[in-house]
Amino acid sequence: VTFDIDANGIMNVAAKDRATGKEQTITIAGSSTLEKDDIERMVADAAAHAAEDSQRKEAIEARNVAESLIYQTETQLKDLGDKLNEELRSSINKKLETLKDLIAKEDAETKALSAATKDLQSELMKAGQAAYEAAAAAAAATSTLIFLVPFILFSFVDANGHPGLWSGDCRRPHKDRQLG
Repeated sequence: VTFDIDANGIMNVAAKDRATGKEQTITIAGSSTLEKDDIERMVADAAAHAAEDSQRKEAIEARNVAESLIYQTETQLKDLGDKLNEELRSSINKKLETLKDLIAKEDAETKALSAATKDLQSELMKAGQAAYEAAAAAAAATSTLIFLVPFILFSFVDANGHPGLWSGDCRRPHKDRQLG
């Protein structure tokens, strides 16, 4: 894509598809210029409505964050499956439904959306903590088994017919040694 603005303020835009070799061009020319009074009026109008625009922006951002959190929560609940206890799952679902109800209302207050979003986020963090704690507990249980049986002892007969014992350290295989 190339952009070219000439001395008269006319912009020429060209785009070429590299795969097919097709090229499209468009020329954009100003139909009229604004007078200085019109520009000043528009600037004053923008300044007068700045507070309203800011509130509108906050409302839109709060709604977007809430919608994203709803999606994230539903995905995480599916991923975690039965790894969550029923009490926590119920609490999350209740807060999720509250947030969905607020989103469904076009005139929902920004503060209410933000508060419901924070409530759901805190519950969702508890779910993540619970999942990681369960995984850590499972890993600890597995590693405890290793330490319960750290050594293995085998008896054998070598190629010359001599009996022997071999001990192995399960935790450090490189320290295995042959005994007597």
